[in-house]
Amino acid sequence: MINYILSTIIFLPLIGSFLTLLFHPNDKTMQRYIALATCLMTFVLSCVLVAKFSPEASGMQFVENYEWVSSLNISYLIGVDGLSIALICLTSLLFLLCIIASWDRTTGVRGYFALFLMLETSVLGTFAAQDLFLLFAFWGSALLPIYFMIGVWGNKNKEYAAT
Repeated sequence: MINYILSTIIFLPLIGSFLTLLFHPNDKTMQRYIALATCLMTFVLSCVLVAKFSPEASGMQFVENYEWVSSLNISYLIGVDGLSIALICLTSLLFLLCIIASWDRTTGVRGYFALFLMLETSVLGTFAAQDLFLLFAFWGSALLPIYFMIGVWGNKNKEYAAT
């Protein structure tokens, strides 16, 4: 478990996003609770990551390296240092608080929480990425949820702001 904790933290919200899409659009209570449970588990795991982090050690910790496209020297390389671990923990806390703050949302609950959890995966992956291609993949994958969240649930001039 501890060997893959960073990947678990990154992709757990994506799994929660797909789970919210499995339920009927009218089952808003279950979708809210899935989003809350997913963010809570992500935050707890990020706290475990902080507890297991050794500040005395130099370099990256919790490193996972898997060759992806060998001809282009692209790999799934993630890890954390002192700054990125703080950003990951604070991000998971912020997303948890945002889920709680948007609990009373009544329109498009399923889509909102699904996109919200996809966005969390993208942000967490951006902070953990150690390969430039992987960084751009996570960063770019954040654009789609942001675009739709602004365009659908934004305020005045939301379509203009999204574009």
